[in-house]
Amino acid sequence: MTPRDDRPSPDDEDAFNAWLERKHRERKSSSEAEVRQRREAEFPEPLQGRWVCPDGSDTDVVIQGSQII
Repeated sequence: MTPRDDRPSPDDEDAFNAWLERKHRERKSSSEAEVRQRREAEFPEPLQGRWVCPDGSDTDVVIQGSQII
């Protein structure tokens, strides 16, 4: 281990599992915040509007501001 590494020894199973769980929660909360931040931003102007599938599918997508409808 390096001095900057806060990881406990894998020999201490309880401490190591607690450390893994804490790291997982930290990554999950930061990635959820990134997703929310991306959703709050509007899509670029060239993407705005109604998009239809060229093969005639019944699916179309509307991009309006930061929403996909």
